[in-house]
Amino acid sequence: MERTFDYVVNFWFGPRGSRKTYRYDEKKKEAKETNTNYGVWYHKVHHYFLLHAHCKFLKKHKIENLKNIIFVVNLKNKDRYNNILNEVNEVIEWHGLQDRITVITHDNTNHSYGAWNAGLKYLVEKTPTSTYAFLCEDDYIPTDENFYQPFFDKFKEDKHTGYVASHVDRIPILFNILGKYKKDDGDPYDSEYPKKNTSARHAAVSNGFISMQVCKEIYLSKGEILKLHKPNIYDRLSNRAWEQIQFTGFIEDLGYKLEGISGPDYYVPFDTNNSNKAIAFGKEGKYTPIKPYSYPATVYTRPLTKQDLVWFLFIRNEETTRHFLKDNNQFTIEEAQEWWYNLPKKPFDPYLVIYDRRRQYLSQEDLDIDTRFRNNKTYIEFVHDVGYIRQYETEIDGETYLEIGADIDLKHRRKGFAKAAYIKKLKDLETASLWVFEDNFARNLYYELGFRDNGKTKINRGRKEYQMIWRKKN
Repeated sequence: MERTFDYVVNFWFGPRGSRKTYRYDEKKKEAKETNTNYGVWYHKVHHYFLLHAHCKFLKKHKIENLKNIIFVVNLKNKDRYNNILNEVNEVIEWHGLQDRITVITHDNTNHSYGAWNAGLKYLVEKTPTSTYAFLCEDDYIPTDENFYQPFFDKFKEDKHTGYVASHVDRIPILFNILGKYKKDDGDPYDSEYPKKNTSARHAAVSNGFISMQVCKEIYLSKGEILKLHKPNIYDRLSNRAWEQIQFTGFIEDLGYKLEGISGPDYYVPFDTNNSNKAIAFGKEGKYTPIKPYSYPATVYTRPLTKQDLVWFLFIRNEETTRHFLKDNNQFTIEEAQEWWYNLPKKPFDPYLVIYDRRRQYLSQEDLDIDTRFRNNKTYIEFVHDVGYIRQYETEIDGETYLEIGADIDLKHRRKGFAKAAYIKKLKDLETASLWVFEDNFARNLYYELGFRDNGKTKINRGRKEYQMIWRKKN
């Protein structure tokens, strides 16, 4: 019999909870950011970047044994986010998945675990259930159409397994010195805990698969699926740590096992701070079924100079660049120089070069051989110009917008540089606009970044152009 699964992912469209970290630089007498945290501000560019990521995965991969797809939207303040459901459904429809995805809401209690509980209850109550349900946080994305197989294999090894997480570990539980705790006998979720310091086995990286048969058994006896109540004791664990410990409590109460896939055969990366820097569990280099969302890498910009014009024309005159520009004429270097001299440089530079800066760290052997690096510099820095940004002020319905665009060198395309450049620009703006041809694939990128059609169109060279506008999310 074919084993099937349902897909349950929770979404939060407010600020990501992680914070930046800093180190004081004695020489410069200023705080230096030590961990680039994209999650803190990235939601202001567009709330729905993680929604797009899951939709793109589901659209790209046709998984035959994937049945129901449930998106659980955590709404902490329904008045503030009263338009979220309409916008979520709009994104889903943009990807053509409106007939496949069911959207439900949850009040954000118990964070991801509460949302998963709501999704599992919906599946048990409303639909014929599959063999398993995949539970995923919104900022983790499956890697390919076979991501479920390592989890399925764990279930197959032992029929008494109830949940297979990405990584299972132990966490210490530290009670106060008196070992005091208070037990409310009227609380159906409460249970005895030891008065001494101890530890608990838990799903340290919780994304994984749960047996739907186990869910049915728990639901019939408990009315819930997951145990999500912090016991009323004096301990030093955060609410989220207790949620993580109790998350599989009902499963283990019924005698089912908690297992994980990390180990010699699989690699499980865990992003602790929305920083693209992962803690490694399992064996690096091995197959990775699920990865943290990868934020666009940082790019850098500088004003376009006269010395850049030959390189600039190489991009500007390239056929596939011109095809999507308002003016598709080719220009000579003499024309470009005259154009550059007449460009207004205030109140801002209208053209900015986008460049990528990468460091290659040196081995100790390199440092010993090459005397150039004996000044404690342990890396070589490479700088590559990859494209440019266009920016002009324009007026739309009496309001001033910054009209922007980006062109990327052909050899640097499809590497995320355009997306990274737009994000760098947008995070410091309140509004922006652009024009895009109907047949330009970049229209999908603009939509993902939060640009929306404002109803204004025009015909250019026999092709339809849309004006799109963007506003920062509050």
